[in-house]
Formats: sequence, C-alpha cells, structure tokens
Amino acid sequence: MQYTAISNIKNGLAARRSWIYLAYWILVTVIFLYDRTYLITKAGLPNFLVCSVVRISLLIVLAWTNIKWLIPRYLLKKRYSSYLGLVFLLIVGYLVLQSLYDYYLFGFVLGPHRTGQLYTSLIYNFTHTSLYLLLIVALKFSIDWYEQKKLLQEAQTDKLQAEVNYLRSQVNPHFLFNALNNLYALTLKKSDKAPDVVLKLSELMEYMLYESDEAYVPLEKEIKYLDNYLELEKIGRGNQADIRLTV
Repeated sequence: MQYTAISNIKNGLAARRSWIYLAYWILVTVIFLYDRTYLITKAGLPNFLVCSVVRISLLIVLAWTNIKWLIPRYLLKKRYSSYLGLVFLLIVGYLVLQSLYDYYLFGFVLGPHRTGQLYTSLIYNFTHTSLYLLLIVALKFSIDWYEQKKLLQEAQTDKLQAEVNYLRSQVNPHFLFNALNNLYALTLKKSDKAPDVVLKLSELMEYMLYESDEAYVPLEKEIKYLDNYLELEKIGRGNQADIRLTV
C-alpha cells in the first residue's frame, strides 16, 4: 500500500514536471519569436519560421543535454570546473551551428552575407543563450526541490500511519479481551449495565474498523470514541477509578 501510494505520487509529479517544461518552452518560443520579428520583413515569413524552428530546436537540445547529462555527471558530483567548462563548450557549439545556419541563410538564400555586426551578434546570442540555460537549470532545481519535499512529507505520513497501525494492532486485541471479560462478569451478575456495555463496545468497534482509517474524521466522532472508551474503563473498574474527560 505504501509503495503504491509513493509510486502514484511519483507518476503525478512526473506528469506535472512534463507540463511545466512544456509551458516553459512555449514561453521561450513566444519570447524568441517576438524578439526576432524583424526577420519577417528582412527574410520573409517562410524563412523566419524555418530560422525560428532551427534555433528553438538547438536551444532544446542544448538544455536537455545539460539537464540529462551534464548536471547528473558533473554538477551533482561537485565537479564544478568540468561542468562550467562543458557548459561553455556547449554554448559555443550552439553558437557555431547557429552561425553556420545564419551564414547559409543570409549568404546563399537571401543574398550576400554581412559580417560587419558578427561580434555584436555573437555577444548578444551568447548572453541570451546563457540566460535561457540558466532559467531551465533554475526551473529544474526548483521542481526537484518541490518533488523531494512532497515525497519526504508522504514518507513521514506513511511512517506515522505505520506507527499508529502498529499501536492499534497491539491495543485493540488487549482492550477487546478486557471488555469481553467485563461484559461476561456483568452478564453473570445480570447487571443492567450489560446492554450499555454492548452498545458502547459496538460503537467502538464500528469506529475502529470503518472510520478511523479515513484521512479526516469528524471531531465529534473522535470525542464520542474517547467517551465510550473511558466509560467502558469506568465500568470495568467498578466506577472506583477517577477518570474525567474535559472537552
């Protein structure tokens, strides 16, 4: 039961993670398209769309290479220098591929290739690519932190529930044994208290069997359960014990 509950939570968190990443890339795509709308008049709509698809695809490959390979193998193992160096090479590789595509687009498809603003363009693209990469890393660690916290809370809840079930498995048979003995003694005496004991015991067993396992129990029923338990204890001790319940 515990394994199934944690497994269901993991599946739910994985689905939520997928939706969050999807929303992130939709947002990045919208920002990317808005930032480069000037290409529509400069290169035409078809070339603008192709250019955008190529660059977004390269960004996604860049991000997932970082998340799935570099972070687990280097960053999480505290190999910070190797991680930063590889991230730098990854960004440079992205810029090289992007520049080659730009050279093809502007040099052969749209006309003569202009290199006058190449340095400025590289600085701009390097900064924005680093920012996108930083945002996806921050998003990943935020999701990881939330999921670990959720699983830890579930594990603590399951542990407490296991402790309660263990105590219940010890207390219930012992209490039931004593209650039946007291009931037997009352029936031998033909006491008028016997029906009341049967009723209270029935209510106790109904609560323990059918209601106490619920995630939420009305406080009124919990108090009624305690009241019945204490009343049976009083009867079992011949009303000699000073037992009081204050609500």
